[in-house]
Amino acid sequence: MSVSTTPAPAVALFLVANFGSIMGMRIAYVIVIALFLCAAILRLKLKESIQNTETPNLKKVLSSYPQALTEGISVWKKVPRSTIYLLISSLLFRFASTMTMPLLLVYAFYVMQIGGSPNLAIPPEQDPVLQLAREKWGYVNIVLFISMIFLSIPTGKIIDKMGRKKPLILSGIFSIPAVILFVYGNYVTLFLSLILWGASQLLGYSAFQALFADLVPQSQRGKVIGSMNFFTYLLMAAGGILGGVLYDYVSPRTPFLLMLALIVPSIILIIYGIKEPKPEERED
Repeated sequence: MSVSTTPAPAVALFLVANFGSIMGMRIAYVIVIALFLCAAILRLKLKESIQNTETPNLKKVLSSYPQALTEGISVWKKVPRSTIYLLISSLLFRFASTMTMPLLLVYAFYVMQIGGSPNLAIPPEQDPVLQLAREKWGYVNIVLFISMIFLSIPTGKIIDKMGRKKPLILSGIFSIPAVILFVYGNYVTLFLSLILWGASQLLGYSAFQALFADLVPQSQRGKVIGSMNFFTYLLMAAGGILGGVLYDYVSPRTPFLLMLALIVPSIILIIYGIKEPKPEERED
């Protein structure tokens, strides 16, 4: 989140409210493509800082994959044990989040019914109830983005004063009422729920990055980040599938309740498994 992204929900709301869901999204995607092309053209002006760069070789990349995978697993033997607990805690939280994040809008529209009771007999793009729900969802996202911008500065100060571990714990704690307010709330509590969720994300991401840098030696960070991303994306894919299955075949609330159950061990791992290094013990 940054100041540059703040107008995005307002623009999306304007397009959907004035042109409908389908045409509004088509216009939005055209705008996105145009902005991506502008960004790509601007990046052509950047100068490469690495001298004597090697030409990419697909065959070489594929042949080195098994070795890279082995090194990505063995690198965890070379880092502090706290880093492993940090990884497991992060994987639990990411898995839980991925189960629910794609379902937020669906739950708000069809279960919470923020626009009213949808008429399933007509196409979604023709239902005025769903159109109202889209507009209301746009207002929620505007508030979410603005709140995250304002919370970003105090978040940094909190991490500087409290250290890295406590904000990481607070991140997990904030997410619990956020989920409860969302699952059992209404349109009004939806605003508070997503603001709490935004605060949780800000604290968690910032504290995680700072603690990771403190724990992992600079010489190992590349391999550790690559390995961490590998396991994270595997679990995120599994979480997305499981969330959809639970939503459809058990109940819409089940993925969110399971998320609550996974947040608790994630917090416990941080409290008892991670030893935050003192300032003089931090890696450069």
